[in-house]
Amino acid sequence: MNAHVNLVSKLAAMSIAATSAALAALPAQASVNDYRIKLVNETGLAIRAFHATNIFDPDPGPNLLWRHMLPPRFSAVVDTDDASGVCLFDFETVLSSGHVIEDRAVNVCDTWTYRIAPRMPEARMPS
Repeated sequence: MNAHVNLVSKLAAMSIAATSAALAALPAQASVNDYRIKLVNETGLAIRAFHATNIFDPDPGPNLLWRHMLPPRFSAVVDTDDASGVCLFDFETVLSSGHVIEDRAVNVCDTWTYRIAPRMPEARMPS
């Protein structure tokens, strides 16, 4: 009986050691990325909506401000994580004037603060 217990203990220890070695060899996964970014409104107008869509998704993402408006000189933290593991996102900011500011292929995995500044020559009215 004692030999059986020792054998089971040895097998369990070997299994734990093998599992630990295998886990240590795995590369870091993309899921450790933090997709939250701080939006800073520097436009002088309230922001009515902010959409972030990964570059492979043809559909616009949801309004990450929900039903809230972001007043000028204020900031808000939003989570752009769509569970895709993609780091490049297209941003669309809708101002209270109706103008839309677009920014393409923003790397949300490397962006901590995103400043929304007036870019009226690039802004367009919604269709």
